[in-house]
Amino acid sequence: MLRLYPKRIINPNSGLLLNSVLKTSANSLRLNTKNLINKNYFQNQLRFESTSVDNKGLKENVLWFDNVFPLKVSRFDIRNIFITKRKQIRMMEKAKKKLLPAAFPSYFELNGIEPSVKEGGIFIRYSYSGDKNEIIKAIHDNLIEKKPRCIYNLRRVRMFEVEGVPFVEDVDSIYPSTRLLIDFKGQSLDKETIFRKFRKFGPIVEIKVKKNDDKARIIFKSRRSATSAKICLNDCVIDGTKITIQYDNLTILNTISHLCTHHPKIILPVAVGIFIVLGYYVLDPIRIFFVINKFTGRYKFNKSKRLRRGRSNWNPAVLVKLLEKRRNINENKLTEEQEENLQQIEAYLKESPETFILINGPSGSGKSELIQELTKDINNYVTIDCEALAMQPDSSKMLSNFASQIGVFPAISTGVISNLFDTLLMNSLGQKTTTASNTVSKFNEILELLSIAINKINKDLINNDDKNINNHPVIIIKDYLGKQKSKHQFIYQQLAEWAANITELQAAHVIFVSPNNAALKKLSNNISGRSIKNIIVSDATPQEALEYVKRRMSKEKVDIYDADDLMDALTKIGGRMQDLETYIQKIKTGLSPRDAFNSMIGETVLELRKKGFGEDEEEASRMKWTPIQFWKVVQSLGGDSEEVSYDNLRFHDIFNGDDTPIRAMEDNELITVIYKDGRPYSIRAYRPLYRSGFKRMMSDSRFSASMCIATSKYLINSETKKIREQEDELNILVNVLSGKHVGEGVKGRSNRQELEKRIETVVSLIRESNDKCNRWQMEGRVCKNLLKSIKAAK
Repeated sequence: MLRLYPKRIINPNSGLLLNSVLKTSANSLRLNTKNLINKNYFQNQLRFESTSVDNKGLKENVLWFDNVFPLKVSRFDIRNIFITKRKQIRMMEKAKKKLLPAAFPSYFELNGIEPSVKEGGIFIRYSYSGDKNEIIKAIHDNLIEKKPRCIYNLRRVRMFEVEGVPFVEDVDSIYPSTRLLIDFKGQSLDKETIFRKFRKFGPIVEIKVKKNDDKARIIFKSRRSATSAKICLNDCVIDGTKITIQYDNLTILNTISHLCTHHPKIILPVAVGIFIVLGYYVLDPIRIFFVINKFTGRYKFNKSKRLRRGRSNWNPAVLVKLLEKRRNINENKLTEEQEENLQQIEAYLKESPETFILINGPSGSGKSELIQELTKDINNYVTIDCEALAMQPDSSKMLSNFASQIGVFPAISTGVISNLFDTLLMNSLGQKTTTASNTVSKFNEILELLSIAINKINKDLINNDDKNINNHPVIIIKDYLGKQKSKHQFIYQQLAEWAANITELQAAHVIFVSPNNAALKKLSNNISGRSIKNIIVSDATPQEALEYVKRRMSKEKVDIYDADDLMDALTKIGGRMQDLETYIQKIKTGLSPRDAFNSMIGETVLELRKKGFGEDEEEASRMKWTPIQFWKVVQSLGGDSEEVSYDNLRFHDIFNGDDTPIRAMEDNELITVIYKDGRPYSIRAYRPLYRSGFKRMMSDSRFSASMCIATSKYLINSETKKIREQEDELNILVNVLSGKHVGEGVKGRSNRQELEKRIETVVSLIRESNDKCNRWQMEGRVCKNLLKSIKAAK
């Protein structure tokens, strides 16, 4: 006999109660379809448990029919959405007619039908008298004869006897699985016993039983088999051992967690391998696709011919192009020298890419404008800005910026995840990877993606038989060696080596744009045996600057002003394109050529006093020279000569042979060092306008007088230290010669003569130093008197 125990459930709609009774004899089966199924919702779900025979002498049994409903395999399984309460009732009514035969060999009384939608089946409770096996056989034969199938998967419905106490739940996190976990409450069962008991539900893949363990795991081939085994054998007794069964849904996750926790030396290399394979076969092709798009610009109006060529006659890109062309005609004209340089570069690009093209010139000399005009006729090019890379505060941001410049997407991981992975690898394998080597390797990975994209572009050109020279890939590397004091110095060497390999394979043209005169020598070391095509961009002559200003200005405004004033201002400003642009903008605001020049000179003087004399606290903290040393540079370059000898300035008393301050001024863009035969030869102002600023500073009587006084004091103090050292040496020599020094004195006439010569040399040095001090002291007095007279006049 079976007894029912109510159990509170979470979802009140998870089950149906059938409370009417069906009575049947051996010859007929009477069904009361109106009262058989309870259509009202209920709050209790039933749990079966075997009991004794009831008062009528009838026995009670429960059968499980699977494959009536679809299994709910996850919370996202939408099939169960369509199984409403009414549909469950209709399906159970149809199943009742097909599952039960018309007649039984003995007395049969149907007590109820209860669904378990998650497990995909129904329970049938019945009372009987006689042989239970005959009733089960009659139902089994009926299933074989009628062959009922589920409408969701067209598989046959199977019937099993419930031997234990099935526990039907609707916990949202537990779903049917092919894996079952068996708990033994008593002596453990062996594999053979478990196999005999569970095999009838379906094919078994594996049975895991460990010695001295109160648990076992069974893996079925299908979920239906595992579900039926759990329903029918839960809480049953096998050979004196009671077993409880539950789904083992988390076995895979537990296995992975166990491997990660206890075997990191195994799982981490495997994870690295998976990551590499994923990156190589999935991410790298995507990145290369975006890099090629960066080259070709096929989805940009200003570069893509396909987008510019529409089916209709009207295209907005045409209007944009016409407006840009009109604006370029009026304003963006190059000087004659830049036009010649542009033609020379275009001629180089028509040749085979066997070497570098170096565009060298100081900042603001028009290199960017030259590149801008050059790229208008190039279809496939990528620009790498070294200054943007060098200015990044850390390696991860530098790599991200580099990847975005060449179009790499998705970007290579360089942040917290990458650092965490390196830390885990170091802790597990004991191998420490330095940050510098890791950064260089990732930088080279990005360059490798660029190389692959170039090869693909070249293959497409060959396959399409494209002989257009402008379609060949071009790499433009801007501001090469511009920031030599940055954290990321390795980028210059890596770019040079990579470019050397690309040009050696004749895969692409590489154009270096550098404001540093040392770029030619550094690049030559990486491309031995081939000469670099060097193009020097210099400042425009006054006449070229005048023509450039006239083209950029409207003719009405130019005619108003005196051409002589304009020419005089341009002569003092110089031919630096950056300064000419500023000058044009000031004139366009309404200033006269003279007023615009005076405004620029005033701004330049303020800039020089901040950068050179340290009047700005931030600049003063980074200065590696003294204001006196920079004043000497101002005096040397503010005269009649545009340049001064490097060695003469280096060995002046103010510098005393140390060229560190000169190098620091060059790095801070105050002066330019001219090289000849590979060595420093002369010094010029970094910008021609700086030289006019030097002259304006020297014409300031008060500032010049104060700097003269400070210079004389600096030189006198420096020379006084030398005099003291020479006097100490002279005292020692005199004492040795006279025998007053500790020792036996000087023996021998030749030794005395050598000592006397040294004394004469020291005396002459002291005399020269005294003369210098007297001269500087006189200069200081003159400057003081001049400063007093200026104050009195004020």
